[in-house]
Amino acid sequence: VFRVTIMKDKDTRKSKGVAFILFLDKESAQNCSRALNNKQLFGRVIKASIAIDNGRAAEFIRRRNYFDKSKCYECGEAGHLSYACPKNMLGEREPPKKKEKKKRKKIVEPEEVEEEEESEEEGEDPALDSLSQAIAFQ
Repeated sequence: VFRVTIMKDKDTRKSKGVAFILFLDKESAQNCSRALNNKQLFGRVIKASIAIDNGRAAEFIRRRNYFDKSKCYECGEAGHLSYACPKNMLGEREPPKKKEKKKRKKIVEPEEVEEEEESEEEGEDPALDSLSQAIAFQ
């Protein structure tokens, strides 16, 4: 199992009784669907099937940014956030560590390279490229 998304009511934050489970491979998803479909679990009949892609998956994959952090998104009460919520079904836990953003290397475009070559032909000394070298030159 890679990810579980539980559908909740926007206002009450209670489960709608539907969840989407993302598996790492197709075979695992099919095996789980066959094994759990129409089985009874905790007094309820579970229906399991492979979801049909409607092309809107990208909308829901994005991580949501919550700007108002004054109240819990699990129960709506002030004083704590969802990871420390006593009503959270998963219990109190540590929030996931934030991923470090990778810095992209600047790709030099051919036009920029040509401009630099032209400026070198104008007679500038390539040894004076840095500020410290320019100060030492004076």
